[in-house]
Amino acid sequence: MKWWNQREQKDKTEIIEKFKTMSNEQFGIWLLKESKWRHEITKDDINFICFSIDAYIEFVMTSQDNKEEEEVESVILLFYSYEKKKLIRMKKLTFEELLHQSYYCLEAKHFQKMNNENVKLQLVDMKNNIIETDEDVMKEFENSEPTYKIAWISFQRPVILGKVKTIKNALVILIAISEYDNNNKWKNLKNVKEKDITNFKQLFEQEMNYEMVCNPSPKMTKDDVDEFIEQTKFNFKLRKNTSQYDGLIIIICGHGEDGNMLVASDGKYIFQKFLLLILAAEKMLQNLTKLQCEEMKDYVDIVTMDF
Repeated sequence: MKWWNQREQKDKTEIIEKFKTMSNEQFGIWLLKESKWRHEITKDDINFICFSIDAYIEFVMTSQDNKEEEEVESVILLFYSYEKKKLIRMKKLTFEELLHQSYYCLEAKHFQKMNNENVKLQLVDMKNNIIETDEDVMKEFENSEPTYKIAWISFQRPVILGKVKTIKNALVILIAISEYDNNNKWKNLKNVKEKDITNFKQLFEQEMNYEMVCNPSPKMTKDDVDEFIEQTKFNFKLRKNTSQYDGLIIIICGHGEDGNMLVASDGKYIFQKFLLLILAAEKMLQNLTKLQCEEMKDYVDIVTMDF
């Protein structure tokens, strides 16, 4: 954590003495109410400060006490999220040492990301090969400038075996309905209009650079949805796939029924048209030549329903 790294050694010694004799709760109260740094930190910083102190005691003080061997070559660690290079020094060319040093370099925003998004750190090389053994670390050191970066993976996501498909040119279709005629039965969805659409556009358009289309009005009858789907298929020439999309992502937001039907603003249910839209993606593959089919055999279509 930046705050901890900026402390002088004298201050660190004082803080560590308190940390060792108190519970985390007592230590937090001392920092916030009694210490001379009480005006510099907030309650949200306490967990990150405790983690930093634990890491310092474990990896720095222990190393000093044991007088371990001199440091070896430097490793450049490239943080995935912000493309910031940080130089770290390793005492051993092992995966465990690299992982420890990587965690020690993280900032508060990275730990907040882990907590909010339920993700964990994974080390990969610049070709996105996973680093998980001592042999992987040694192999990277054969390069003139050994470089690693951090990737974030979900705790809930299973390990994927076999080929990984990278989607580079996807079309994202967002159908978001947030206003309804009968508010007694179907309440208006404020978050869809103010948050969900903005977040999806930020992710797919700005971060992933995918082409994206969204319904222009938050209020759509069943007929409006039907027309939007047909117009989208025509405008983007999905049947012939002239833009050579390698993925179709369909996001549906609004009230739902039975887990697979969208409720339009006029209260009518919509399901069949979504299937037809997905079939349009399959139609793309039918119109390809044999060579193109081989290249497009891993075409991806994804449907996400947020009811």
